[in-house]
Amino acid sequence: MRIAAVQHDIVWEDRKATLAHVAPLVASAVDEGARLVVLPEMFAVGFSMAPEGVAEPSDGPTSAWLQEAAARHDVWICGSIPEQAPGTRPRNMLVLAAPDGPTRRY
Repeated sequence: MRIAAVQHDIVWEDRKATLAHVAPLVASAVDEGARLVVLPEMFAVGFSMAPEGVAEPSDGPTSAWLQEAAARHDVWICGSIPEQAPGTRPRNMLVLAAPDGPTRRY
């Protein structure tokens, strides 16, 4: 199995801009034969000192983006995101998206 580790610049606390920047890097890794694409920790927003401002629910936009990218490219893709469950503080969750369905959190 070919694995790609994607290193990229983050647009600080700007999920939408960062995901737009990361999308072609993922596509390039897939074009080069990757079957698993590994993104950095907190890849979409960076390490914020105010995680409540960038945290998202488990079905939030970054998880959805990972799942869509996995399905579109027919690869496994993972990266960690700030996730917040109701009544808890944000936590750093590794999200692993499969090309054919279930997304897992670790």
